[in-house]
Amino acid sequence: MIKHKDNDLNPKTSDSNVNNDRLSERAGREARAKSRGEPVHKNWKFDRRLDELISRLYWDAKCGRAAAEYNLEKAGLIEMISGHVAGQMRDGDNFWDDLRWTLTERGRCTSMADLQRIVLRDPPLEIALWDAKEEAADVADNCGGEPGDPVLVTHQRILAHLEKRAERIAATEKNGEH
Repeated sequence: MIKHKDNDLNPKTSDSNVNNDRLSERAGREARAKSRGEPVHKNWKFDRRLDELISRLYWDAKCGRAAAEYNLEKAGLIEMISGHVAGQMRDGDNFWDDLRWTLTERGRCTSMADLQRIVLRDPPLEIALWDAKEEAADVADNCGGEPGDPVLVTHQRILAHLEKRAERIAATEKNGEH
């Protein structure tokens, strides 16, 4: 079992600003996977904690979801399931709402602080651009709301971060530092 020094991700004691609706997303994903006859894995409690971390970092405009998956898989902390590829969407995917990955044994033994550091690493430029492109498409659609809608404003803030990140990674790669 992962021993957490900080309880900021413990759903029973959390004061974080994670949207409560997002806390039940993984349960919905698991139910959809089960209804499609896909296996529901035994790591769901650990996976849920990591999913909550990724969601919090995304909504705080600190990372894109494709980058988070890519970095975690590259570090050997998650494995992709059901034919998914880290950082990529397939035709017919329900964006990030499909059950996509599970923690490896190594991932289950990693502290939440270390998981967060890995999620926040810069991904390759291709992944950073994909995150920014997909976020830009959401913003262009007004995220289902009207101009000025709080959800749209949040997505605009996330997009600004993802664009800056991609620009920084591109500049680093151009200078041969990456």
